Amino acid sequence: MIEQQPTERFSGMMSTLMERIEEEEAMENFYMINDRTIQVRTGVFGSVESYRCYSTGELEGIQLSDKNMVVTHIGELVPFYTETTRRKNKYSIEFYKDGMIKSVALENNRRFTRRLAIFPPSSSPFTVPAN
Repeated sequence: MIEQQPTERFSGMMSTLMERIEEEEAMENFYMINDRTIQVRTGVFGSVESYRCYSTGELEGIQLSDKNMVVTHIGELVPFYTETTRRKNKYSIEFYKDGMIKSVALENNRRFTRRLAIFPPSSSPFTVPAN
């Protein structure tokens, strides 16, 4: 049996410990700042009433109890925070396993407009062959 020096044993234990920490961090896509505040890849959400994680440890969804805002390329969205009979057990915001937002249930209805690109007939990517 080869005896290891104490520094070799310590360094081996430290590398194993660091690997475990990295694995655990890779599983979670969020950080609990306190019991009512969660930091995710897209920002920080306060007034978190409850949250749920996937079986692998990543954040799946949160329910909010006060106004928060999600800023997107289509504008500012306010996830629902007032409870009604239709929304009692629904998440305010749902997340993919990588931490990106999957869906936002809105507090109020909102109209979204989007611009459509208009192509001249000669450059249209959807030209139909003439018969």
